Amino acid sequence: MPSQPHVPMPRDDVKERVREALDIVDVAGSYISLRRQGKVMTGLCPWHEDSRPSLQINPDRQTYRCWVCDVGGDVFSFVMRMEKVEFREALEQLADRAGISLPRGRGGLPVDDKAALRAMMAWATERFRDCLRAAPEAAPARDYLRGRGVSADTIERFDLGFAPPAWDWLLRQAAAAGMSRDALVKAGLAIERDDRSGHYDRFRGRVIFPIRDPQGRCVAFGGRVLPGDRPDSAKYINSPETPLFSKSAIVTFGGAYAVLGYIAQQAVDRYGWITAGDMAVGLGLAETTPGPLIMVVEFVGFLAAYSNPGSLPPLVAGTLGAVITVWVTFVPCFMFIFLGAPYVEKLRHNQSIVNALTAVGASVAGVVLNLAVWFALHTAFDTVTEKTFGPISIAVPDLSTVNLSAIVIALIAAVFIFRLRIGILKVLGVCAVLGAAAALLGFS
Repeated sequence: MPSQPHVPMPRDDVKERVREALDIVDVAGSYISLRRQGKVMTGLCPWHEDSRPSLQINPDRQTYRCWVCDVGGDVFSFVMRMEKVEFREALEQLADRAGISLPRGRGGLPVDDKAALRAMMAWATERFRDCLRAAPEAAPARDYLRGRGVSADTIERFDLGFAPPAWDWLLRQAAAAGMSRDALVKAGLAIERDDRSGHYDRFRGRVIFPIRDPQGRCVAFGGRVLPGDRPDSAKYINSPETPLFSKSAIVTFGGAYAVLGYIAQQAVDRYGWITAGDMAVGLGLAETTPGPLIMVVEFVGFLAAYSNPGSLPPLVAGTLGAVITVWVTFVPCFMFIFLGAPYVEKLRHNQSIVNALTAVGASVAGVVLNLAVWFALHTAFDTVTEKTFGPISIAVPDLSTVNLSAIVIALIAAVFIFRLRIGILKVLGVCAVLGAAAALLGFS
């Protein structure tokens, strides 16, 4: 009997399968804390400043409702609101959670444009990484990274790669994989010639640094030309704006703490201006003061210039680096604030904007938590590596490099703050004394 051709399920059928496979209580509970109140679950609404639980989740109806915001719906609209995505992307996220495969487009790529672009960026990351690891033409890049003190572990952890000098190296591989040139252009990996006679690779003869979003997915690349090669070329180039990558959003979304995470990645992992230990010191300094972003950018600017002073005395170079960094970071911000001051009061009464800014607060909490984990691991352990399990990346400390004095001091601080209710300034003073004593006695 001849086999029947595969007919993709209608979207409504897939939607119902996903809806039936998931419990809205579990989905909502992964974003906010819920507690039972009679037949419903309640929690603080993430879309307005909520001091008493006003969000209700109805397990029987599989719906949610906030009576203050006057919003509600099913599990799909909940994810759309929380993640700020369209229905298709919410459906994909929930289908992945439920273990349900969605219909695919040509070439095995998802129908959704963003999902297809993410798949392409992951594929390109692997091509660049494999080239750096083993390709003969990548030998100068391997020598350059080794000379900059970039270890094999760091290369592996951050998927550093290399793009050979050929004008169509990635294009040829994409063609062999069944990917169109137009898709590479949309992803920012290829450029159409001015005369429309063809395309060429955007990144050529460069060390490649993946740029990732808060979920750890590659959304863009940065490329550094090798020393002594093509003096007329820009030293660094980045991917252009794409549906996945907005330079301003990646750097600034989520406020100062999101920027701190970006600074840590760039200053430590990409440029090698400072070590992870130096960054931890800078973050520790920041946490003792108001305005943590100011302190960290000053610290990074000072140390980067101090370590690479050129013809200037190191102290002078470091001071200039700190001043310039603060100037270019904050002068535009303050100009924006002052120019926009007359309109701020009006915006406070715009409920849509208030709701949007409240939702941003949830993402800031995630960024702060991620930064706290990074800070804690690099303080408590001298060596931390990143292990990848499919789409999940986990930071794993080397237990043999544990810094016992740091852990003991942290435990003492926790007891002082949470058990004895001692003020934060006194706790910081005690911890500073203990840290200095541990260093003098050779315990750190």
